[in-house]
Amino acid sequence: MPDMMIEQRDTDQQDVRVFVASKMLSPNKGVGFYSVEEAAGDAAVAALFAIEGVTGVLLVNDRCTVRIAADGDWTVIAPAVEATMREQWRG
Repeated sequence: MPDMMIEQRDTDQQDVRVFVASKMLSPNKGVGFYSVEEAAGDAAVAALFAIEGVTGVLLVNDRCTVRIAADGDWTVIAPAVEATMREQWRG
């Protein structure tokens, strides 16, 4: 089975990027996490927060919106987000 496809979309906010997956991540509801502590009950989101620079995650259907710290570097963080998404939502 091929890897999950992920398309990155920029937003009008430099610190926010949307990752659109080829599968549902959070069907039927949106869920937002704004700290490591909030993410503790969700292994997939906790794994995203383990990426240095990630400060927020919003899951809605097939979209994962990620916010990073002001000094975060998307060239480093975006590939890590994609790899984590593929690992956490495989199958």
